[in-house]
Amino acid sequence: MDFAEAKKAVIDYCGQATGGEFEKAVGLGINQTYRQVLDSGNVPHEHRVFSFASVADTAEYGMPLYVRKIVNIEDPTTPRFVYNTTARHYDQAHAGSTATGTPFEAFSIGTRGVEKFPSVDSKITITSDSGNDSGDNFKVRVTGFNASGVLVTEIQSLIGVQEKEFDNTYDSTLGIERIVKAATSGNTFTGNLTVKDSADNVLAVIPTWWDSPDYNWVRLHTIPSSVITYNVRAEMRKPPLVNDEDWPEFDQEFHDLLIWGTTKDLLPTIGKSGTADRHRETFEQRMLDFAAEKNHRPAAIHVFADIQSYVGTQNRPGRPQIAGVDFGLASN
Repeated sequence: MDFAEAKKAVIDYCGQATGGEFEKAVGLGINQTYRQVLDSGNVPHEHRVFSFASVADTAEYGMPLYVRKIVNIEDPTTPRFVYNTTARHYDQAHAGSTATGTPFEAFSIGTRGVEKFPSVDSKITITSDSGNDSGDNFKVRVTGFNASGVLVTEIQSLIGVQEKEFDNTYDSTLGIERIVKAATSGNTFTGNLTVKDSADNVLAVIPTWWDSPDYNWVRLHTIPSSVITYNVRAEMRKPPLVNDEDWPEFDQEFHDLLIWGTTKDLLPTIGKSGTADRHRETFEQRMLDFAAEKNHRPAAIHVFADIQSYVGTQNRPGRPQIAGVDFGLASN
């Protein structure tokens, strides 16, 4: 089922009318359950290869938005793998290092709200590729560090496909912490937002599915002395369900998990705790069924007999029979 069908099923079970704040709560509940299913460990996330190019005097890099989890980073020029260390190991082995050269190690430094920081201290601009994202109903809040290193925040209304300049000047080293869409009730951003610094560098592209993105960042153990294009093998991040036609990215015979996982929490809010308990039991059983299906193993396991260890001559195979020695001999 698609997102619209899941919402309708939940609303029908709750006996409520479509629209308004209740349908919004249904959408939030379905997405919470969706993330729970995706993070259950029973959904094989797709692996893809992305790339990023190093920049002079820069050791920290944001990965593309769709990188959910990094599997490895490969330098195809050397060639070598470089994603194989931890922040603790780096601190022990390279504390305070400002060395340049070709990196052979990297480690995660967590998530940030943008893929890149401003190249110099500067104001930023945000634009949408849809003219509908304009006016007081379509605001964006930006939080980050200004040129004095002070954490600041501001909110501005967008003007559709025209660039909207924000007031604060953001630091090129400490950067931007978070960008959040803030549409008023009943309104939804329809376009992709592009965030740029004063030098026209793209800091983030926020698709319509995300209200506030998270970008995975890594630190190379040395500062690259030249441009290196790295290949990043990563698990793909699944976007939330936003549009009515959005399709949940797990086995469709278990899409009903989105219904039971939402109604078990919403039904008590309208005085149907008993029904909610039944739905909770159904959800938990369906999750067990889902796990069993994804972790299926053959029931019969066959094991070869041990014919090498000495446990009696009866368990050893006989030697090969030789023609002219064991059989085929001439007789007098």
